[in-house]
Amino acid sequence: MEIGKIYNGFILKDKKEIKEIDSTGYLFEHEKTSAKLFYLNNKDDNKVFNIAFRTPPEDSTGVAHILEHCVLNGSRKYPVKEPFVELLKGSLATFLNAMTYPDKTVYPVASRNHKDFNNLMDVYLDAVFYPNIYKDKLSFMQEGWHYELCDKDSELTYKGVVYNEMKGSYSSPESLLFRKIQQSLFCDITTYSVDSGGDPEHIPDLTYENFIEFHKKYYHPSNSYTFLYGDMDIEEKLKYINDEYFSSFERINIDSYIKNKIDCATLKEFYYSYSITNNEREDEKSYLSINYVLDDTLNCEKTLAYSMLGDILFEMPSSPLKKALIESEIGKDVFGYVDSDIKYSTIGVVVKNSEKDKKDEFKEIFLKILNHITERGLDPKLVEGVVNSKEFKLREANFGGYPKGIIYALRALTSWIYDGDAYEHLFFEDALKNIKENMLNGYFENIIKNKILSCSNGALVVLSPEKSLNEKKEKDISSMLYDIKNSLSADEIDEIIENTKILINKQREFDSKEALDTLPKLKIEDINKEVERYPIEIIEHEGAKLFYHEIFTNKIAYIDIYFNAHIGVEKDIPYLKLIAELLGKIDTSKHDYMEFSNEINIHTGGIDPNIVLYPDCFCDDILNPKFIIRSKVLITKLNDFKELIVEMFKETKFDDKKRWIEIINELKSRMEMEFISEGHIVSFERAWSYCSKAGKYNEYIKGLDFYKFLCDIIENIEVKFEEYVLKIKTIFKNLINKNEIIVGFTCYKQDKDIVKTAIEEILLEVPSFERDNVDLELNLEKLNEGLITSSQIQYVSLASNFKACGYEYSGKLNVLKAIVSFDYLWNKVRVMGGAYGCFINFSRNGRFILSSYRDPNLKETIDVYLSMVDYIKNYDCHEDELTKSILGTISKLDYPLTASQKGETADELYIRNISYDLLQKERNEILNIKLDDIKQLSRVIEACFKDYGICVIGGEEKINNCRNLFNNAVQLIR
Repeated sequence: MEIGKIYNGFILKDKKEIKEIDSTGYLFEHEKTSAKLFYLNNKDDNKVFNIAFRTPPEDSTGVAHILEHCVLNGSRKYPVKEPFVELLKGSLATFLNAMTYPDKTVYPVASRNHKDFNNLMDVYLDAVFYPNIYKDKLSFMQEGWHYELCDKDSELTYKGVVYNEMKGSYSSPESLLFRKIQQSLFCDITTYSVDSGGDPEHIPDLTYENFIEFHKKYYHPSNSYTFLYGDMDIEEKLKYINDEYFSSFERINIDSYIKNKIDCATLKEFYYSYSITNNEREDEKSYLSINYVLDDTLNCEKTLAYSMLGDILFEMPSSPLKKALIESEIGKDVFGYVDSDIKYSTIGVVVKNSEKDKKDEFKEIFLKILNHITERGLDPKLVEGVVNSKEFKLREANFGGYPKGIIYALRALTSWIYDGDAYEHLFFEDALKNIKENMLNGYFENIIKNKILSCSNGALVVLSPEKSLNEKKEKDISSMLYDIKNSLSADEIDEIIENTKILINKQREFDSKEALDTLPKLKIEDINKEVERYPIEIIEHEGAKLFYHEIFTNKIAYIDIYFNAHIGVEKDIPYLKLIAELLGKIDTSKHDYMEFSNEINIHTGGIDPNIVLYPDCFCDDILNPKFIIRSKVLITKLNDFKELIVEMFKETKFDDKKRWIEIINELKSRMEMEFISEGHIVSFERAWSYCSKAGKYNEYIKGLDFYKFLCDIIENIEVKFEEYVLKIKTIFKNLINKNEIIVGFTCYKQDKDIVKTAIEEILLEVPSFERDNVDLELNLEKLNEGLITSSQIQYVSLASNFKACGYEYSGKLNVLKAIVSFDYLWNKVRVMGGAYGCFINFSRNGRFILSSYRDPNLKETIDVYLSMVDYIKNYDCHEDELTKSILGTISKLDYPLTASQKGETADELYIRNISYDLLQKERNEILNIKLDDIKQLSRVIEACFKDYGICVIGGEEKINNCRNLFNNAVQLIR
């Protein structure tokens, strides 16, 4: 393709080879509308489409967020209620979502199937440019907000998916803190001083008319940034986008530019409150944070360097600022952030579990440490370790399950959407080279001096607890709504009642076959009928098993060491997780913990201990707990890796009480954050622990029982520390045993021998001894807990064990999951109930889970769960709809894995006794399922509902109002 030439309505403006990501970039501009389009050509079959718009809000009504939801609720070509849900049901997508940022909205999709990719792209383009939001306001009411009134005598309430989602977000102190930090830093820039997601107090201020005007203004090709990635015919895609969409529009000027920041004269101070329950103590509950605006995000080197600086200052065990703040004891946990998702990079550090009157001491320590760094310099080993770690991640390009193309799309927008270079954040070699050449010559010290200490564009933010604040707000809202209702005329009340009925009836309606037929469809023939196999070669070595996975890894070795973690005493199980958290973060006989951390970062891509359960596929009582050391290392660094891993096994010292307290306080703090932000996971894992030994075991190593264990240690550590140390040493000594050890390693075939030799040399240092595997007794009890927080929303979970009810696992259950999730639960709990999400899950060990996310309801959701049997018994659908559910099910099974994930999956299949014959049998059950099979599965659910447990995390009033559902109603956070 030639620069300057027109291709199907698009002018090629630039073309560049990008060696860092093995791609060629093509930058286009649409001739008629000036729409921007960026294509990354490569051999990746996981193709990506993304369209983004600059959407700067002017208030906190959440208009951008609500619009993101609503445009996916039916469009010109696809007049169904929710095309997004239909795609989730029946697409082979590997990624399907939409996200609202403070200043932009993005619509990314990915698929490995060519036909499916074209379908996804078309549905998204039609959704953003021709949504059905203009025909009626029902999607605005459902997704945004509306007055709900069922009859004249009922209480007037607010309802809406985004409204409830943001009530949940504002119930999390950490989420609230970061929203307030941004608003405080940019109080002079309207776009960033308001909340694009929506403040629940202001969402009801949004009118339908302003909502429509926002779409008219910003959702236009002239304000769009389209991204394509992967192995495709780009001229075909350009022709389609032009002919079907962009050519129908005229170029217009859209004022969506984010104005430059205005420097402030001083480090301003801001004070906010968050809600705690009446029973929570107020002391040591404040958050203290100092934050700065660094620079715009238009330059790759600066943005990369700021990310590294954040790790240097407060993310590593040896980080000087984190260390000083922890040692000052002004708080229990310290964490920082660097945010480059908007036009300006920001940096900040947070002290959690502090007191607001310590903010001056906090500020003094912060400035003292940074001034000390600029005068005396950073530890060269710390700097080298952080830079090496960041380089490793850049080259590995492992994004934790996200398709590469999605991450590259977002990286391109980092500068592109602010009128910068689309290529800027994809080329990193020169930036990395310059950083490495100068990193030990005051490079990061100068950033601290010039961008923080010499800059007044900052904010000190204090977030303090206030008892029952959320309850007060709810009462104020109820009182206001009471007054509003009383001020309404009879006709106005009738109109609200009528609108409520219309919306409810619309939500209950099913799309017609004619409407559903407008959606593009795949066929069963489009699916790969065979399960994917992951390479594994089993090598016996002196009693140990080595699992080799031949996969191209770009000169990286992934090495996973699995120790038998069987333990015979129930109350000792949490110590296994504590050992995993201590290793690598405490002293060894050769290095203090800071030096050891630096050495790991300098010489490896990470050494991460953990305890993981691998329950046997056929016998639920065989739990197979494994103490795992996961690691990744460049082939050239294997000798250094060997020394470090052996040092961890043989030289770790467990007797530093001060360090224990620091680590455990941090662990406890991070778990408390998850209780609110990931409450659906916490609650369903807890509910499952009532029904399963595996679930009970997992509670001890990552759930609420582990949290209680940490709390007890902190409370008793001054008296019992020597007892704790002896217990840890004894358990650890029994763990590190060559008997029954498995080592999985993944690398390219040419590196196999050198990696195998390194592993064998490591095994020489591991003792071998026989030990008795005493049977572990785990007693199960239906606790049925209501776990009280200050939140305004709930996470409602129900669990049962279908194996204990006499049923076996089948692939058919996965199809039932797809049907129930996207038909029954989506409609009943999300659309009609107003929750942000709800899901069902089955697993081979008998797990049956139902859980809601950011749910305004409690008992109503449980009633929906328990009414599910009748829905399944009476389920009826056209053959096309069943095919769609089969396709959606297979897409979840065929998600593309990274090299390391393939190795880990192969290991797990072996350890859990899962054969490929079994996987193929389950896949065939999915592919061949019939309508009657779905109805027959109602028996499984019916049996589960005869013996189930519930766990709810939620507000005190909701839980107390449903007290009869719980055996225990207790405070969640100590």
